[in-house]
Amino acid sequence: DALVQNFRETPGGVLVTVDGIPIVLGTRSLLRQAGLAIPDGNYSATAVHMCVSGIYAGHIDLSETVSRDAVETVHELSRCGVERVAMVTGDGREPSRLVASELAIDEYYAECPPAEQGKKITDMKARLAPNSTLVFVGCPDSPDEAFRAADAGIEIDALALGNGLRPADVFVLGESTAPVVPTIAAARAAKRCASISALAAAGAKALLIILAAVGVAPLWFTLVVDACVSNGLVVSALSLAAEKKPKEE
Repeated sequence: DALVQNFRETPGGVLVTVDGIPIVLGTRSLLRQAGLAIPDGNYSATAVHMCVSGIYAGHIDLSETVSRDAVETVHELSRCGVERVAMVTGDGREPSRLVASELAIDEYYAECPPAEQGKKITDMKARLAPNSTLVFVGCPDSPDEAFRAADAGIEIDALALGNGLRPADVFVLGESTAPVVPTIAAARAAKRCASISALAAAGAKALLIILAAVGVAPLWFTLVVDACVSNGLVVSALSLAAEKKPKEE
């Protein structure tokens, strides 16, 4: 028989049988729901309690460490014009509150299982203005549903778990969140360049059609100018990529 049996994960912890011994590991509320007693004491909100065979075995105080890198990234997002920053996580309410407070994030959703994370992101996207873009920044532990629900996904520390590429649009190989802001800035610049190029090309083609229709410009002239306009758009796109590459490196 297997050493570990009856493993069950819940929002408040896990219940499992190891070598025939029932073990409950989780929050105070989970142990109370299981009918297990916890000794009186001054426990932190992030404490994880354990009971073995119905007897209280002890607790571990957990704390979330927020990297300076993440704090600076959130601040930079606000400074670069990002209107809303929200956090969706499967962690407990109190640890999530502490992390959100340290990151100065007012909107956060805790204790969300993978499927619900995607739904939360879909709901947030439905409340945005029609021309807004919702970007999800996740890690290798983030569910695929969250990446699919967003307009664009950025995965930090991609391939860390060796699971292959996820349904994200941008992959950051390192653990730092610093590339997030430059990536969004580059995407905005590319969008502006594409819009201006499309308008310029449409305007040039319309003018050439009018000149050709009234007989002012011969057909060969319109074809040459049209080719020049198309090549100019390609050069413009390449120059944008060349401009962004040194900054990313």
